[in-house]
Amino acid sequence: RDVGEDMTFVLDEKASPKAIDFSQRGRIVLGIYAFDDGTLKVCIDLEGKDRPADFKTKQGSRQRSYVLKRQPQKAEPPPKPPVPKGVEAPQQTPARQSASARGADAEELLAAALKEASASNKRVLLVACTATCLPCRQLEEYFAEVKPILDKHTILFKLDLRDMKNADAVHRRFRRDIGKFPSFMPWMVVLDSSARPLAESGSLEKPDSVLGIPQGTDADRRYFVNMLRTACDRMTDGELDQLDKAAKGLHDRIWAKAKSHNAEAANPVTKRSDLKP
Repeated sequence: RDVGEDMTFVLDEKASPKAIDFSQRGRIVLGIYAFDDGTLKVCIDLEGKDRPADFKTKQGSRQRSYVLKRQPQKAEPPPKPPVPKGVEAPQQTPARQSASARGADAEELLAAALKEASASNKRVLLVACTATCLPCRQLEEYFAEVKPILDKHTILFKLDLRDMKNADAVHRRFRRDIGKFPSFMPWMVVLDSSARPLAESGSLEKPDSVLGIPQGTDADRRYFVNMLRTACDRMTDGELDQLDKAAKGLHDRIWAKAKSHNAEAANPVTKRSDLKP
């Protein structure tokens, strides 16, 4: 079954625990899964050598465990009242619109972001992502925390690879490792106002490659901070230190939450309804 760019998965519901195998360009990632009452638990081995025996993970290992919970469908917002005659409706520039809006044109949004970057002497931070990608949502939390610093030096452009028109064309224009190594998300590149790449995320050449996702390992965090240090020459050491500390804080919160899930899974008294994603 297709789950994105050149990736498929196979389920074995008869296995215990139930097995799931992800495949991308000949690389296999072994995992297990459980789905009950709207909650999906997945544990994978990024090295592809051994299938996890349970949903516990240890810090420093290449196993990753995820707990996803289906959210109730939100009600449609009420229609906006009409704008009175003679009053100009407030306009929102494409660069400031939600880049994850279904049907938005990636080419138009990129052009608007570059124009705004040129007018404000900033860089464009392009982030390839999807709304269903867990690390992408974690990165959103990080960006919200460091928003004052990022807004001072960059125009943030979220390239939603699933819901935007022409997103794949924009993605392939800047990402050089497509077709060479397994793809991952979120992936980032910093552009100047002429769309020239100044710094970009790493490549998944091997399982322990440094990717530059700030909430990842110490090496990933340093890579991301150095990306901005290289591309944003007006960013101060103090601002870079704040970015580093915020990323380390998010990493620690993610691992604390993972340990809590592992403890609950190991406790037979814990009810499934008590588990939180």
